[in-house]
This record gives sequence, C-alpha cells and structure tokens, in this order.
Amino acid sequence: MMKVHTYNDIRICVADIPADDGVGKRERENRAEQQLLSRMPGGDTGLCHDEHGKPFLSASEQHISISHSNRWLAVALSETEDIGIDIEELQPRLERVKHMFLSDDELSALHTGKPLLALALCWSAKEAAYKLFGAKAGAMGEHVKLDIGSVNSVLRDETAVFQAQVGDETCRLVAIEQNDEYEIVLACKCTNKY
Repeated sequence: MMKVHTYNDIRICVADIPADDGVGKRERENRAEQQLLSRMPGGDTGLCHDEHGKPFLSASEQHISISHSNRWLAVALSETEDIGIDIEELQPRLERVKHMFLSDDELSALHTGKPLLALALCWSAKEAAYKLFGAKAGAMGEHVKLDIGSVNSVLRDETAVFQAQVGDETCRLVAIEQNDEYEIVLACKCTNKY
C-alpha cells in the first residue's frame, strides 16, 4: 500500500514496512525506503546520510526527509525547500512520556477530546521541526515552541496548517494525514511561498 500527498511542490509518500521476514528492523526499513523511493519521481537518485544521519540524495538537488514509526514509513521530497517529516503511530506510551516533549504551558493549553491524537500531533510536529532545524531544535524538541492555539485548531479540523517557533525562526507545520493508526506532520521554514 502506498499513499501520496502533496503540499505545494512537496511530495509525501506513505507506505507499510513489511512484516518481519527474518531480517532486522533496520534492514526492513532500509528496504522499504529503497522501494518507496524507486516509485517516487526523482527519488531513486542515490540515498545517502550525512555524519548526523540526515538523509540526502547524492545525484539530485532535491531535499528529502524520512520517518519510520513501527510499521509505517513516510518520505517527503521537495525541489525547493529543506523539509522535515514525521510519522507517529498512535500509541498509549505517548501519554506516559508527554512531559518529555511538551512543556507544562503547552500541556495546560492543549484542549481536546482526542488526547492520543493530540499527543501524536505534538510529538510529530516537534520531531518534524527537529528534522528541519537539527540541533537548533534541541533534544526532544525542547527549543520548539508550538503555537498550541493553532494545534487545537488542527484538532478541531478547522485547519491543517499550524506553526512553531524554533529560536528566532518560525516553522510552518502541516498536518498531512490524521487517522486511527498514525499522524503525519510536515515542517518547512516559513517563506512567502508557503
């Protein structure tokens, strides 16, 4: 199964990671990445990783971001912008670790009848911002300050676009897909184009 989403010039593909076939989890993820990239226009152009583990395409100017969450894989490609993508499976463990990735202010402002979806959205937003900004975002997204009012609007299905502050930069976040199994968030730097 492969789903395709677009946001401006950014293509986002989501696929299943095959079940355990006797090889390790990382090998299954690598195989799934290669298969998915080979099906994306311009994606089959030499996937490599820099010294920090950030993916890049060696034979292309395209920007790439990759995320895994248990049995799901998301890949985003952009011709023009550096991007970050995160897919997060809806899991009860998010409730146990919420204080590791949300400040007390963020938690108290978060209002929803769907707590697990809200936590997955916030986790994915901070993780996507981390993939976009790297160390500037801090470990566990501690330097990513979510606009919880706009997060609440996403949870009420009023919008798919929200934002965060990372140091002195604003990050645009897009809820690409929300369902009963996972949440996908795309991060890009705010420009007039987006």
